[in-house]
Amino acid sequence: MGKIEEGKDEKVMGNIQVVGLGPAGEKFINLHTWHILNDAEQICLRTKMHPAVEALEKKNINFINYR
Repeated sequence: MGKIEEGKDEKVMGNIQVVGLGPAGEKFINLHTWHILNDAEQICLRTKMHPAVEALEKKNINFINYR
């Protein structure tokens, strides 16, 4: 690993958290996952074709999806 020299800008790695939306709708998303979703800078979904996505949209939680 490279050493950061004094006076140089530090590079900070981002944080990736992987969570599951549960097997169905909103009631299956646990509280810990809701906190992560609400605090996230960006949310990437594998697919928008999941019953819980409607709950994200209702709560105005922005996301991008790959399918």
